[in-house]
Amino acid sequence: MSEGLRIRDVSAGYGPRRVLHDITLPQLQPGTITAVVGPNAAGKSTFMKVLAGLLPSGGEIVLNGEAYLQRSPSARAKLVGYLPQSIPAGSGLLAYESVLGAYRMTSGSQDAEPVERVFRMLDLENVALRPVSELSGGKRQLVGLAQVLVREPRLLLLDEPTSALDLRWQIEVLRIVREAVEQRDAVALVCVHDINLAMRFCDMVAVLSEGRLLAAGPPSQAITSETLKTGWQVEARIENCSLGYPVVLADEPVRGETVVPMP
Repeated sequence: MSEGLRIRDVSAGYGPRRVLHDITLPQLQPGTITAVVGPNAAGKSTFMKVLAGLLPSGGEIVLNGEAYLQRSPSARAKLVGYLPQSIPAGSGLLAYESVLGAYRMTSGSQDAEPVERVFRMLDLENVALRPVSELSGGKRQLVGLAQVLVREPRLLLLDEPTSALDLRWQIEVLRIVREAVEQRDAVALVCVHDINLAMRFCDMVAVLSEGRLLAAGPPSQAITSETLKTGWQVEARIENCSLGYPVVLADEPVRGETVVPMP
């Protein structure tokens, strides 16, 4: 039975340098997306690496009742799909081969239909037989996402999955991720710089600042003028567009004062 993801008192760093300080989030329910946002150097990518099992950490991280980070890397790879911030490097492999390899590595199946389905989903059919090294940054990013989605993990960790994409595909990618987690009862965490995308597509928003949790909750509660001032050092407003979606309007940087981080 799916119970979602529990994250309590998570701390981590690099050697003696501590980067994350006692991060605790509300229970992340199955079928939901949580945006991880914050200014540069807030600890967002470090947080995703911890959840992916790539960095040692303290605290409690439990997926569907299991401390999955204690499992072997191969067993963990069947549960967790991680897309790093860096765009997948070019290689001599064809785009299709790279996704097929990711699928077979965890499933052991020879069935190619799931691979073909994800290529249709991401509109990659026209580049399937091209080497990854010949693709644009945006297409390589979509191939990386395809490698994650084709495995149907229970936990998706996507670090800046829209950074190399145009406006249309930023929207499409988050729509596709939403459909995937709802259909599979999975949990997704997505790092994004675009706060408006986070508020539109995500059920929860976690705001990090200087390695600490600044706010967490539904978008309307987590993203406020005060949070934007404290975390991003900007004077900003949240208004609704003509379709009813909340939109952040940044007016100007905070000047002439030091904003004390929220506890």
